Amino acid sequence: MATKYFKLNTLVSVDLIENLTLFQAVENWLDRERDQLPLWLPVGIGFGIAIWQSGGTSIWIGVLVTSIALGAYSLLIPLGSRFRQIVQIFSLTLLIGFSLIALRSEVVAQPILSVVTVASEKRSWTVLATQTANQVPAMEMAAACKRVDIVVSDRWLPQSCRPKWIKADRRLLEQSGGLAFYLNEPLIIGANDGTLHMPWVQARVNAATVQ
Repeated sequence: MATKYFKLNTLVSVDLIENLTLFQAVENWLDRERDQLPLWLPVGIGFGIAIWQSGGTSIWIGVLVTSIALGAYSLLIPLGSRFRQIVQIFSLTLLIGFSLIALRSEVVAQPILSVVTVASEKRSWTVLATQTANQVPAMEMAAACKRVDIVVSDRWLPQSCRPKWIKADRRLLEQSGGLAFYLNEPLIIGANDGTLHMPWVQARVNAATVQ
């Protein structure tokens, strides 16, 4: 019985020594490569992006649990070791990379052009509004404008954008000082309509025209 116990202890000691030797070898290699540790930042982010590409946003819980598990595992590694730093960096950047690509995908998936229908007493009007600060392809914008009655945008729109009634883009809004739409008539009234003779109003209109 004593012999078996001695053999078991010997095997455990040998495994422990081998594991410590392996850990020390990894630690020595990481210490020699300590100047390259910042390169693990894009590596972790890249892994997060790759995981998103393989599973999509729906697996975010699994990625979060994995990141937390890696962070918890790093607490078991000796304090101050290079390997502990690598695991902590990787667990954090993995989550960051996944979150960044998932957020970007959600933003891109949102509609950049919104079309609503407004009913008046005599007819229904289709109104298009831009919802993005990014440039909309000219052909796509022109096709969308052609199908609606009114276009409203806080940006300058190309000449090819020609709705059925009016294009209220940034240029027109600056010239008019703001617009009020009365769809039952139909009628449009600008905030500057009664003050165009004022020099400061005319100066602003001229500046907007030059732009």
